[in-house]
Amino acid sequence: MALGDKRRAEAIRATRQEAGAQEIIKRTIINHTSQRKRKARPQKERYNFSLRVNEREALADLTEILDEKSDSEVLGKLIMRAYKAACDPEFNSQQTDIFDFL
Repeated sequence: MALGDKRRAEAIRATRQEAGAQEIIKRTIINHTSQRKRKARPQKERYNFSLRVNEREALADLTEILDEKSDSEVLGKLIMRAYKAACDPEFNSQQTDIFDFL
């Protein structure tokens, strides 16, 4: 093997090792940034009962007020109470205002 061939082979080997080291570093950086930038899964809005337009607006206003001035536990209790009222057989048979049951 000629001296030039050895130098060329060493240069190719060094370049490959350097490229491999850079690739490993790049992969590590990409993995760290992707974990930090992962967004929370958006929650679906579920409606268990149909509301009239004015009732929906009133519930939206109430939600905004509670969100500003109170904690989420109060809002959760209110939503569960509305859900229980909507599941009530009397409410479903008569289709009366949900706010009568609250």
